[in-house]
Amino acid sequence: MGRPWGPIGARTTPETRALALFLRERIDESPLTMTAVADRIPYSKTRVGNFLSGDPVPDRDFVVALVRVTVPEPQRQALLLGEAGRLLEAAKNPKERDAGQGAGDQDLAGQVARVREQQVETLERLTQALERQGRLQETAKHSTQLIVVLLTMINTLQGRVQSLSAERDRLLGPAGDQRVLQETQHRLARALDQERRAKEELERARDKQRQAEDLAARVRLQVDELADELDRLRTGDPDPGPSAATDNGPHAAPRGSAVTTDPVADDIERALAQAASVNDSDEETLQHITAELRETTRTQAAHSDPADGLGHPRVVPDNRDNPLTGAVLPAEPVGRRWPGATRLFAKVIEAGSVMLSSSSLAGRIGQATRLGTAGDPVEAARLLETVLADCMRVLGPDHTETLRARHDHAYFLGEAGDPGQAARLFSELAKDQVRVLGADHPDTLHARHNQACYVGEAGDPAEAARLLAAVGTDRARVLGAEHPETLNTRHDRAAFVGEAGDPVEAARLFGELAEDRARVLGADHPETLTAREDQANFVGDAGDLTEAARLFGELAEDRARVLGADHPDTLNTRHDQANLVGEAGNPVEAARLFGELADDRARMQGTDHPDTLNARHDHARHLGETGRHIEAARLFGELAKDRTRVQGADHPDTLQARSVQAHFVGEAGNPAEAAQLFGHVASDRARVLGADHPDVLNSRHDRAHYLGEAGDPGRAARLLEPVVSDSTRALGADHPDTLHLRNSHAYFVGEAGDPVEAARLLEAVVSDCTRALGADHPDTLRARQNFACYLGEAGDPGQAARLLEPVVSDCTRVLGADHPDTLSTREDHACYLGQAGDPRQAARLLEAVVSTRSRVQGHDHPKTLNARKQYARYASG
Repeated sequence: MGRPWGPIGARTTPETRALALFLRERIDESPLTMTAVADRIPYSKTRVGNFLSGDPVPDRDFVVALVRVTVPEPQRQALLLGEAGRLLEAAKNPKERDAGQGAGDQDLAGQVARVREQQVETLERLTQALERQGRLQETAKHSTQLIVVLLTMINTLQGRVQSLSAERDRLLGPAGDQRVLQETQHRLARALDQERRAKEELERARDKQRQAEDLAARVRLQVDELADELDRLRTGDPDPGPSAATDNGPHAAPRGSAVTTDPVADDIERALAQAASVNDSDEETLQHITAELRETTRTQAAHSDPADGLGHPRVVPDNRDNPLTGAVLPAEPVGRRWPGATRLFAKVIEAGSVMLSSSSLAGRIGQATRLGTAGDPVEAARLLETVLADCMRVLGPDHTETLRARHDHAYFLGEAGDPGQAARLFSELAKDQVRVLGADHPDTLHARHNQACYVGEAGDPAEAARLLAAVGTDRARVLGAEHPETLNTRHDRAAFVGEAGDPVEAARLFGELAEDRARVLGADHPETLTAREDQANFVGDAGDLTEAARLFGELAEDRARVLGADHPDTLNTRHDQANLVGEAGNPVEAARLFGELADDRARMQGTDHPDTLNARHDHARHLGETGRHIEAARLFGELAKDRTRVQGADHPDTLQARSVQAHFVGEAGNPAEAAQLFGHVASDRARVLGADHPDVLNSRHDRAHYLGEAGDPGRAARLLEPVVSDSTRALGADHPDTLHLRNSHAYFVGEAGDPVEAARLLEAVVSDCTRALGADHPDTLRARQNFACYLGEAGDPGQAARLLEPVVSDCTRVLGADHPDTLSTREDHACYLGQAGDPRQAARLLEAVVSTRSRVQGHDHPKTLNARKQYARYASG
């Protein structure tokens, strides 16, 4: 804060006046009083006052002592000591002036001295602005590092909360140890509190980062203005170069050595305290700089129109025709007429450029990248956009750090949800890298690889596969066929080939890749196992469910051996195996596998973990498919309650559990209750998802279906008619759900007593399904089955039997001999043969159906019992 200084001695030289003003400004900036300053240096207050009035010229010891007392920050202190030494040297050796100089010349000399003072003042203000810039950059760096630390901490705490919750649930059982339960509950409460505090500190750190960046923009503008002003007040133009900066990396949270009952929580507690301390310190820095900027604004306003008419906008020192400067300030390098000025100005520029050197820009890129990797790609992309602008300005567009910043910026834009923009940026980057680095440089190939991947993620997997094939060829030529990057490109190409609609080719490519990775990396290498997993997936997508299940079974055994039976990858592989076993037509084995998996997931991940709940869902579903409908409905009822407690009543998984529960209630012999339950689900789904959501339309379909099964097919047909209209409007006439609804509507029209109309409707459905879905689609096969059946019900069982015979062949080929739809079609074919006058052939075929149903679905399955009943009817006749 400025003090009411007395006048500087009238007989002082301009050089001494400049030194006195410089020393007074040091005291003005310091929080110390004059008495405190005098107490800290070996001079009396009277002598201090005389020196600060310019009479006499102070000695070197005084000047050094005053600067050291008033400027504690080392870097700035060294800078100002150099300037003070120059001013002191000028004061001790003032320019000789002609004693006969007239009053006009004396006035001119005074004006020149004031211009010189303006130069000193402007340089000092520039120094202060650059110092603020450095402090803001350091604060922003702290915040970035702290955000990374806190994101990691929150991730750790979420895992800890999950594991402690599972442990608590286990201990809540009758066999649980109450003392251990109490301790676990205490640890869980502490972890939840720490997670809350970590999130609060994360928000504080992000807020400090935003504040620092806003203030930095203001300071950058101030630096530019002051640099322009100094250019106007000087004649030379130094050429300082950027200096290197060292990035010391993130702050490490201190770890205590005290032994406690919960050392992990204690470590987190200390890390949180450190995070709060860093936030507090940064907040104090930002408050100080904000106050300084306000004070600077007021000071600049006060000096904008000085009384002596020498405001800097009206002074042009390097104009030799200006009578105020031309005769006194020669147009020569500033270092010659102002000793040490070039060196001093270079130091000032160096202080401001420290964060814009190549190494420090690389550090900023690294910090942003770590932030994105820790889980915040949006913020990482934003920071990298800022760093990229600095790289372009300071290093140029072709510098390696600029190219690296462009790469990381594009990557995190893609990860943040904009794959189209990421693909475009990677395409531009690859072209520039070809020009700068060469077409075969690894970075160029890497950019082309990423471009291809984001093209695929943006919705064009076929083009992505094409681009990756070219990258794979070039990588094999440049790096070698067995190089990891070459193998990675082959992996991604195979994946996009599958996504583009060719699962057979994708399975072949992954099979070859798995063999090559086993040879190069080893059979047990994680990437080898991943290739085998992808191969199995696409084998299943290609229609060979039995083979896919076998491949997943072998992979599960190998992962259990390599990674451990309880490793997440092992558990996930077992899940895929069980699912494909069920899809291949063996729900009994699938239910067994899912039951074991659900128990293992509950033990390892906790009863409330989403993966555990999903395994329970699949276990109950496959139990229902074996004919144990009552048990499946009970299990889904329990699951719906647990999902409501854990995920919420309106969560899609909760609503799905209620939907499947309703389905098995109906299959268990209570279609009226099932229709009622589906009505509630439809209402809740419409409220949560919207009336036109496919799940809402499906629930309305299921409600109508079970009303028909409950004995009111006419009402079912009437309810389904508007659902077909809504689905056609919302999803389209050729959408699979719309076609499925039309099939069901026609079915209940027939069940309501109009088989002729049903056959007419179904003939159109068969045509549209064949065109839109393909002849082998399950819905097409089902529509063909229903069409044939209603021809039979309309009085032509012979035609029905003839139409069903090829449907049986197609279902067996497409779905498998044991698939429920295949068995249903075989049974219908046999029955219509019997009705057409061939009971012996009907009995023979039905005997085979009973045998297959007993083996696949069980002897007591309702459909097995119904097939046995039909067999008895035709065998006896």
